[in-house]
Amino acid sequence: MLYYSVGVYGAIGQVYRATGDAPPVFERTGVALATLHYANDVKVFQASGKTWYLMSLYIERVQTDPSSVAFSYSLSNDGKQFGPEQILFTLAQGAEDSFGVTPAFVTRAGRVLGVLYGANPQDLLSATDAIFARWLQKKVEVVDSSGTAVAAQGGYGPDRQWFAAEGLGKLQGTIRVFAEDGVTPLATGSIDLSAGKAYALVVQ
Repeated sequence: MLYYSVGVYGAIGQVYRATGDAPPVFERTGVALATLHYANDVKVFQASGKTWYLMSLYIERVQTDPSSVAFSYSLSNDGKQFGPEQILFTLAQGAEDSFGVTPAFVTRAGRVLGVLYGANPQDLLSATDAIFARWLQKKVEVVDSSGTAVAAQGGYGPDRQWFAAEGLGKLQGTIRVFAEDGVTPLATGSIDLSAGKAYALVVQ
């Protein structure tokens, strides 16, 4: 099955579905989703005895505030009709990836690990400067011994995050771990970390 959008600097409001037995020859078979966003990737999964089609989409606007740029996703059980779009994540204004396009899912063994996408800090018409990644992983909150929250600096991949150890390169305090939804608490404990080292977190 092939999914595609049509339009120049703005889709015409439909993601089409096409089928074919001898690619690259396809025949259009209908509209999969009514949207102004561009479809970029579709992955198929099996979960709880059901088939799920997961579509990634992005919006392309020439004149827009960077804070409005976002990626979305849509789900289907038959691959023919997709449900309402949901926000996947937004791109921060002023960041190196303020203007992003072509989000594609990274998967392994039937699981979504994250999203790769091209982006730059100028606009949607310039060439992308790099490939960026967002990883689906557990949310980790760290508070140092003075009660100050320590923000995560980024991720090195699935289930790998890094935090800055200020001062003498030591980080002591409390850690809280939440599930991938960012809300469900999984564990709380104390930490005593040193800069330049990698630690494995085991939740019991």
